[in-house]
Amino acid sequence: MFGLFSQGDHVSRQGVFILFTLLAMVAILYYSNKKKATNSPEFYPLALILGGATGNLLDRVLHGRVIDFLDFYIRGYHWYTFNIADSGIVVGVGLLLFLQWGEERKQKRATCEH
Repeated sequence: MFGLFSQGDHVSRQGVFILFTLLAMVAILYYSNKKKATNSPEFYPLALILGGATGNLLDRVLHGRVIDFLDFYIRGYHWYTFNIADSGIVVGVGLLLFLQWGEERKQKRATCEH
């Protein structure tokens, strides 16, 4: 087992992951609700992250672990094993970073024009 906290007690480890996931979900719900009210494009990446977190949380509660089921090999190279929930989180974070980068560029252009 190579994951985070792999050496600790299984019950404690699950409790920590569930607690942090719930806290993150509450924060995302609060923040995304504000973004939806302003029609911000950040709402959609936040929804992907929330969906992924929900999927992984359900796996932890129902099965005691996150079930990874996508396993790829490319010419003898073994890529990481993951699931759709992980993909939603990664794509959502990537989109948030892209939106942030675009916003910073827009702000720099606005300050250079003045």
